[in-house]
Amino acid sequence: MAEAVTVEESGLPGTSRVRFRPLTFRQEGPEYVVGCRDISVYLSVPTVGVDVIRMLDGGATIDEVERKFASLPPDERPDVSDFVTSLADVGLVAELDGKPVPYEAPEPEEGTGIPILRGMRGEHVRWLFSRPALVLHAAAFVAVVVLLALHPSYFPLSRDFFVLPWLSINTVLVAVTSVLAVFIHEVAHVAAARAMGVDGRVNIGRRLWIPVAQTNLGEIWELSRGARILVFLAGMILNTWLLLACLLIVLNTGPSPWQAWLRLVMITMFYGIASQFVFIVKTDLHYVLADVFYARNLMEQSREYLEGIAGKIIPGLCPAPDLSQLPAVERRFIRVYAWATVFGLGLAVVLFFTYALPFAVRSIGTSVIALFTSHSLDRQADSVLTLLLFGINLGMVGYVLWRDQLRKRFRRAPVPEPALELPTA
Repeated sequence: MAEAVTVEESGLPGTSRVRFRPLTFRQEGPEYVVGCRDISVYLSVPTVGVDVIRMLDGGATIDEVERKFASLPPDERPDVSDFVTSLADVGLVAELDGKPVPYEAPEPEEGTGIPILRGMRGEHVRWLFSRPALVLHAAAFVAVVVLLALHPSYFPLSRDFFVLPWLSINTVLVAVTSVLAVFIHEVAHVAAARAMGVDGRVNIGRRLWIPVAQTNLGEIWELSRGARILVFLAGMILNTWLLLACLLIVLNTGPSPWQAWLRLVMITMFYGIASQFVFIVKTDLHYVLADVFYARNLMEQSREYLEGIAGKIIPGLCPAPDLSQLPAVERRFIRVYAWATVFGLGLAVVLFFTYALPFAVRSIGTSVIALFTSHSLDRQADSVLTLLLFGINLGMVGYVLWRDQLRKRFRRAPVPEPALELPTA
């Protein structure tokens, strides 16, 4: 067995020959998505980079490839040695001069992937994403908007969180409903991925400081752009149908105890849909826009653009980013997404003050008052349990923030990341 060698150890002399892992190539606008399903790594590579990979994999040496592109202008001429080193860093190089190149995939920072829906095959769910079905999905979304506009008294508000008079049980009920909503949202992503012929894995991760389930869709970059967008939208589609079903039942039935339960489901589904427009984090709609705009680093570049604007308003605050090297179309998309980020920030504030904060204030405030004024032992016990549940939640938030600060302080040198991240929805 040949002795393993790293790219750094070899120094990549011009006579080196490189063999890559089994790669897939898919053209996406002006670039290609190049990846390896075995290790779930995908990169956005310009056309000249694809030519370099194919020449090297065909047996050409590094010097031979560089001579092939020597006639190109200096700013378009590839640095083959650096390019191969970058590919080796993310694990796409299998052998160097006949010796295997070891690659240890970085462990995910949070969560462990758990395969779900093992028995589901593409033919079971493909009909849900056919063209007639897509028309129905769009009609369902329009129907929700129209019905809520015609019946504003049924618009989900924070009062809909309170189904039961016992606040502690109600708090647990809201938490369980939210967890189930997240789970079925992720199941929808996995079902859509299966329908398109790829797999998905559910991780327990975090958006900001909020623990969430996320679907790892590493193989999705092998799909066409339209198929990827459908997978990204699948969770919102399911949320919309559940919201519409509950809304229709509530509108067409008389007052009953079940209406409170249905309205809890409604507000949970509504909140799940609205949160996808909070573009300060990488939501499902973020990945949709990144695909539509052909912009892989959309959030980072948009954030730099906004920081540059802040630097102009407050001199010296932030340096203005240099976007001149990017195509004019991509610069325009970055500006559009930058203002979408501002909208997302505003929406996050509105959602917090409209839903999360009123729920917490009412639950905690009522519990504190009952604890000191109620003569019922049951009410006092309910108040204590409610305050304990909120205290545990705040403690978890504090622990996560503290842990992240420790990670930043003691973090080792970062592992190079591929240009295309594995999307989590």
